[in-house]
Amino acid sequence: MYNTANGKVNDDEAAIIENLNHEIWETFWKIPRDKRTREHWEKLFDIQILVKSK
Repeated sequence: MYNTANGKVNDDEAAIIENLNHEIWETFWKIPRDKRTREHWEKLFDIQILVKSK
């Protein structure tokens, strides 16, 4: 189990979130610095932090 800002998720859901986070991160860094817009920066807010539950 993992905690997120939206509640608890199981390991399978966490794997999906990790993949989405990775996709957002990789997409952002592929954009040249001088071409990044406010929308590109704001998309980073879609990344979810996962905290492993004890």
